[in-house]
Amino acid sequence: MQRTAPPSRAVTILDNMPHPSHELFELVQQIDAFPNGVTSIPKQLQGSSFFPARVGLLVDKCSTQLPKFPVGGIMVLAHDWGTVGDFELYEKEDQERLTNPTWRNMLPFFERVGIRTSDCFFTNFFVGLRTDKSSVGVFPGAKDPVYVTTCQRLLTKQIDRQRPRLVLVLGAYVPKLIASMSDDLKPWERFDSFKAIDRQSMGSFRNVNLRGSDHEFSVASLVHPCYRQRNARNRRWKNFEGDAAEVNLVKELLAYMGSPQ
Repeated sequence: MQRTAPPSRAVTILDNMPHPSHELFELVQQIDAFPNGVTSIPKQLQGSSFFPARVGLLVDKCSTQLPKFPVGGIMVLAHDWGTVGDFELYEKEDQERLTNPTWRNMLPFFERVGIRTSDCFFTNFFVGLRTDKSSVGVFPGAKDPVYVTTCQRLLTKQIDRQRPRLVLVLGAYVPKLIASMSDDLKPWERFDSFKAIDRQSMGSFRNVNLRGSDHEFSVASLVHPCYRQRNARNRRWKNFEGDAAEVNLVKELLAYMGSPQ
């Protein structure tokens, strides 16, 4: 299998002090080979958006300092950042538009469940860019076991650095990708649909430990915000249905885990 080597590293920073997001991006830049259909992220952009293309935090455009890294907070784990074309488009802007479907649907949901965005680190399982024009569907590197393992190790490092009390997994692709990282998540190896996992009450897990990590956290699977209006109505949690199922699922985990330190 042919692999593409990454271009030279360049990291854009907002201040002169080291920041955990920049340190984690340096680990991403150490990947020296990518599967067909995937290439490296050439640099970390300023402004708000998911890691690793940006810092994974909501950034105040008027500030010259990055927000505090939310250690002990919440990790929001998505599938992948997007395409090379997406990156080139957002490279010209100060930050990702919070009016796009992901943010437009996710931020109101967070308000309803009582999550502060300042407590969140927004990141992705896959750390490369798609070379195709479309960002929809299975990631091109998902069938490369070496690359998947590399992304799993990087995710473990992110979790060890942030030590989140809760990980919110977005969409139907990621649960299977992280299932082999922990005996506690093994049931997600059979993750075929939200309907199937809800039927077996496997929408969330408490007291999860990853192999090779001493940190314990809770995990919840949520529909992808882009398709929230279409897919959330099919969720089931205890006696709740639809949007209320996800709202109460997350609220229950937040109450169980307590406030961030």
